[in-house]
Amino acid sequence: MPSDPFRDPTIVRQPYIDLRVSAHGGHCGFVGPKSGDDDGYWAENQIVEFVARLAKSWREDLSEKM
Repeated sequence: MPSDPFRDPTIVRQPYIDLRVSAHGGHCGFVGPKSGDDDGYWAENQIVEFVARLAKSWREDLSEKM
């Protein structure tokens, strides 16, 4: 699937959309080899990192309002 439609400024401005394009294409649901701290579950790790960044942003916003 081409990534160009996701680069549209209307989409890019959305804080809850985070485009991730792998260097070699492929399906993000495939499991890769384990190495070091990487368990091979790329898509699942991207979700966890996204939610962690979102939670941090929400905490920072809340602390600024208090």
